[in-house]
Amino acid sequence: MATGWDKVLDADATAVTVKQVTEAQEHATLSVTVDQVVKKWEEELESSPIGSFVFSRHTPPFQTLAIEELTPANSRRQESVSLYADIDNFTRYVADRIDDDEKAKSVVKALHVLRGELDSVLHEDFGGKKIRFIGDCVHGILIEGTAPTTDDAETAKNAILCAAAMRSSFNLALEELKKVGIDADDLGLQIGLEHGITSVTRLGIKGERVRCCISRSVLQSEAEQRRCAGRQTAIGSALYDNAPKAFQTLFGSTRRRADFDYATAMEALEPKEDSKKNSASIGSSLVKAALPTAASAGFTFNATAAQPSRSQRGFS
Repeated sequence: MATGWDKVLDADATAVTVKQVTEAQEHATLSVTVDQVVKKWEEELESSPIGSFVFSRHTPPFQTLAIEELTPANSRRQESVSLYADIDNFTRYVADRIDDDEKAKSVVKALHVLRGELDSVLHEDFGGKKIRFIGDCVHGILIEGTAPTTDDAETAKNAILCAAAMRSSFNLALEELKKVGIDADDLGLQIGLEHGITSVTRLGIKGERVRCCISRSVLQSEAEQRRCAGRQTAIGSALYDNAPKAFQTLFGSTRRRADFDYATAMEALEPKEDSKKNSASIGSSLVKAALPTAASAGFTFNATAAQPSRSQRGFS
């Protein structure tokens, strides 16, 4: 717009031409040249060379992965599932309450409880690992199997069950928030998942390294989350291929489903009259601690191999 070019609809998908680069350089009147930047970069590389990357595999589950101990020379790389869970409509929820002090306090409480509840389901109930909170979104990874080999089918099953449990726990948290006078009924939850080879490390200088979780599946899981409405869960094509047949049927050709909670997931895996009753009360310790009126029931896993594998510890 500053140079008078036509505005594009999708900046990420529209290439900049050589002519536009030249015009941008003229408008910017930069005080440095490309050669100066390259020379400075080469000098910095010579004085502080980039360390070599060394990858190894972690013994599942990712719950025991000590991310703060990772460095480029001590990185992890293996097949796993990336999960994004984003609280839908939260920006509007904040905007509608920010001008009132009491309502603003309720917003902070709601964010703390909801984000923490999602993290608790991921970490405590399904042996996953939170990579980071991105505002009101949680990014995590999950894996099943052994250090040498990922069990793709079991990883897919566990991850999809985790997504279902997150929705049940989220709905329970909304109910408990309402009991203590915090109305968050207009919030939703978008969940996206994908399976693939993922690298986990920390980058930066010593003492200031940041967590990095990089793969095509990470990007795709975020894309799956973005194509969801507030009550939907979507899975990527690779995860779909590894998922149990019952889940493939539920998600269908669109690989997306609304109101996919834990009761629905267990009913699909074990279609019994009492399956919904057995899994109806779901929640983790965070809601119980944060809200005195929270439900006392926690997860109870059936005798299927849906829970994280915990027979092996440590690093490979």
